[in-house]
Amino acid sequence: MKARTTSAGTTGTGGITPGNGSKENTGRTSGRISPARVVAGLALGLAVLLPLPLPAETAIPVTYFGDITCAHCDTILDRTIPELEDFFGVTFEVEAFDILQPREEVRVARLLDQLGTSYRTPPVLFIGNNAYQGNYAIEKMVPREVIFFLDRGEFMPLDPRSLEMARPSGTGSASPAGPVPPGSPGVLRFFWGIGCPHCETAKPLLDRLEQRYPHITVERYEVFQDQQNRQIFRETLDHYGLSTTGVPQFFLEEQSWIGFNETIGRQLEEAVQGGTPSRELTLPLFGTFSPEESSRVAITAAIAFVDGFNPCSLWVLTLLLGLIAHSRSRRRILLVGGVFLVVTATIYGAFILGLLNIFTAAGASWPLRILVGSMAAAMGAINAKDFFAFHRGFSLAIPRVLRRPIGAWSRTLAVTTASPAGLAGMTALFAAGIALAELPCTAGFPLIWSRTITSAAGPQGLPGESFALLLGLYLLVYLLIEIGIVLAALATLGRLRFGEGQARWIKLLGGTVMMSLGGFYLADPEIANSLEGVGLVFAVALVMALALAGLQALTALLPGLPLRALRRSRPKQQDRADR
Repeated sequence: MKARTTSAGTTGTGGITPGNGSKENTGRTSGRISPARVVAGLALGLAVLLPLPLPAETAIPVTYFGDITCAHCDTILDRTIPELEDFFGVTFEVEAFDILQPREEVRVARLLDQLGTSYRTPPVLFIGNNAYQGNYAIEKMVPREVIFFLDRGEFMPLDPRSLEMARPSGTGSASPAGPVPPGSPGVLRFFWGIGCPHCETAKPLLDRLEQRYPHITVERYEVFQDQQNRQIFRETLDHYGLSTTGVPQFFLEEQSWIGFNETIGRQLEEAVQGGTPSRELTLPLFGTFSPEESSRVAITAAIAFVDGFNPCSLWVLTLLLGLIAHSRSRRRILLVGGVFLVVTATIYGAFILGLLNIFTAAGASWPLRILVGSMAAAMGAINAKDFFAFHRGFSLAIPRVLRRPIGAWSRTLAVTTASPAGLAGMTALFAAGIALAELPCTAGFPLIWSRTITSAAGPQGLPGESFALLLGLYLLVYLLIEIGIVLAALATLGRLRFGEGQARWIKLLGGTVMMSLGGFYLADPEIANSLEGVGLVFAVALVMALALAGLQALTALLPGLPLRALRRSRPKQQDRADR
C-alpha cells in the first residue's frame, strides 16, 4: 500500500484538522491517406498515450477516523485506499485516528459541526472540503473526489447532500430529530454491539441494501456502550412483544429477526424488496441484474443494437447472400451466412475484448478520457456528415480500393463447386478479411462502449464473469440484424438490396448516437451508472438526428442554403463502383 498512514488516535498525541499538518509525499513516481491508415494512426497514438503516468507529485491528503474494533471499517484502509491508488495512479497521504478515544471522538464531532453536520457512524473520512461517514458513502464519493481533483486541480466544493449520505448509524441516534416510532414504514432497524462478530458480518449486507433500495432507511444502534441506544432497543422490543436482548437484531415494519446467517440475510433482502419497487432486471440466459448492473446492461444492449445497423457489414452480407441466393440452395445460404456471422463476430469480439483489457489496465487516466471521448464525437460527426454528403470527402467506410475485390470474391463464393467443407473454409477466410477491412467503419461503438463500461465499473473493476456476460450480450444484440438478414434470405431465396438510401439514414442515427455518447462521456464519465443517464444519452441522440433530418428536408425546399450543394449527385460510374 502506497498510502502513508499516521496512526495517532491510540497514542493520545495531538491530531490535525483535515488538510493541515506534517505530511511526506511518497507518490509514484503526399498521397491520399486511407481510412485504414487513419485508424492505425489513432491506435498507435492510443498506445503511446496509455502508458503515460500521472505526475509523480500527485498526492491527495485525507484524514481518517476509524473504529479499531470494527473489521468492516478496516476495509477502507486495507482495501479501498490501495485500490483507488492503483486505479487512479495517485498517492493518498492518510492520517488515521482511533475514534474510540474520547478526545478523537470529540475532535471528529467538532470538525463535522464546522461543516454543518453531525457525527453519525464510523468510519469518517475527510477529503478536501467534504467529509463522508460510513463505508458506503466513502466508497461511493471518494472516487468522485479523485476524478474531480485530477480533472480540475482542486477538490469538490462543500456539498451538504453528500454530508448527509450516510444512513443514521453507529453510536448516535436515528436522526437529528430523534428516531421514528418502531415499525414505521420503510425503516429497517439494526441493533448491534462492539465486539459482536455476527454483527460485523451483517454490516456489508446493510450497506448493499442502502445502495440498492434508496427508499429504505437503515437505522443502526450500538447497544453495548450507548445507554440511549439501549433505551431505544428496549422500546423496540416492547413494541414487538419480545424480550431477547441478544444482538444482532433486525426490525422491518412488522417483521423481526434475531442473529445473522445466510438465510436471515436472504430473508432481509426479500423483505426489503417486498416493501419497495424492485428495479432489478432479469434476462433469459443472462440472469438477474441489480439496479447499477441494469444500467450497464441497458447501455450495452442499446449501443450494440445501433452498432448492428452497420452499413459496411450490411452491404457485404446482403451482397454475398444475394449472389448465393441464385443457387436456390437454402443449405448453401445457411452455411455461408452462418460461417460469415460466426467468424466476423469472433474477430469483432476479440477486438472488443482487447479494448476492455487495455482500458481496465489504463485506469481512470484523464488524457485517455479526453482522447476516447473526442474520438467518439469526431467519428460520430463524420458519420452524420454522410447523411448530407454520402462518401464525399473523408468517410469511415471500407476503403474504396477493396470494394472491387470484395465483389469479385463474393461472386467466386456464389459459383464455386467446392464441397461444404471447402465452401465453409473459403467463407471463413473471406469473413476474416472483411472483419479486418471494415474496422474503420465499426471501431467507434466498441471504443466508446468499452471505455464507458470500464469507467462505470470504478476502481474495483468488474468480475471476469460480468465482463463476459456483457460482451456476450453485446455480440448477441449486434448480430440480431444480420441474423434477420440471413433468415430473410433463407425464406425468400431472393436477392437482397442495401443501397445508399438505407446507408444514409443508418449513418445519421449511428453518428448522432456516437456524438452523444462521446460528448456525455467527456462531460460526465458516470452517465452510464443509471438507467436515467442511459435514457438521456439516447434521447439527445434522437433529438439531434431529428434536427439534422429536418435540416436536410429544409435544404430541399430552400435551394439557396449552402448545405444543398453537398447533396449534388455523384457520377453514376462512381455510384456503381461504391456498391
